[in-house]
Order: sequence, then structure tokens, then C-alpha cells
Amino acid sequence: MIMPNDSCFYVLCYPESVSKSQLKLYGFSIADGSHRQYATIPILSDKIPAL
Repeated sequence: MIMPNDSCFYVLCYPESVSKSQLKLYGFSIADGSHRQYATIPILSDKIPAL
């Protein structure tokens, strides 16, 4: 999560249970909760090591 100012924040989201998926970059407004999807990046989530 990145919070560049007091009015919004950005997150990368993906479904861990789906191997062939996409990272999705979302921006959220803190004031009203509205959001926007900015980008998608194809991934194989089963290749991400568990911590």
C-alpha cells in the first residue's frame, strides 16, 4: 500500500487461490471510498513464495 497524501491510497490486489491471475492496481479515495482500477499485470500467483 502506498499513501502519497491524506486524500488517497494505492494497493496491488490479487486472488491468492487462483494460480493464473492478475495483479490489479487500485486507487482509493479516503474521503468517499470511491476507487479506480489503473492497471493489470498478468502473474502466476503459485510462483510467489509464502512468507
